[in-house]
Amino acid sequence: MMMALAFLPVHLAPAGFEIINVGMSGQLEALYQYFQQEWLPAPKIPLWNVHGMSVRTNNHLEGWHSRMNKRARKHYLGFYQFFELILDEQGKTKTAVRQIDDGYTHGRGSVRRSAAYGVQQRRVAALT
Repeated sequence: MMMALAFLPVHLAPAGFEIINVGMSGQLEALYQYFQQEWLPAPKIPLWNVHGMSVRTNNHLEGWHSRMNKRARKHYLGFYQFFELILDEQGKTKTAVRQIDDGYTHGRGSVRRSAAYGVQQRRVAALT
């Protein structure tokens, strides 16, 4: 239940924590005390809270990293090989941004998601 706190608005996270903390004992009590001391102070809540965020994972970053590794074709590139790879990626990204700005969203740079993801996204949005 503690993981659900990340989906509450920032200002409601402490109250949500108090609700789920009622009656805790034993090892769970120690975990809850740790969480309260380390992660519940007001300045730290925005670090782990994902309320209102459309991207809640780093899958997009993992995909980019995987694509770059495949294009590099080896574990270590020399400086100039790496530089050429980055320049090529920058050019492709610039083209994708231009396409999105022009209203063309079905090419590289657009995000295609399954219907199930859309349903899940709407359910999360309705609850938050």
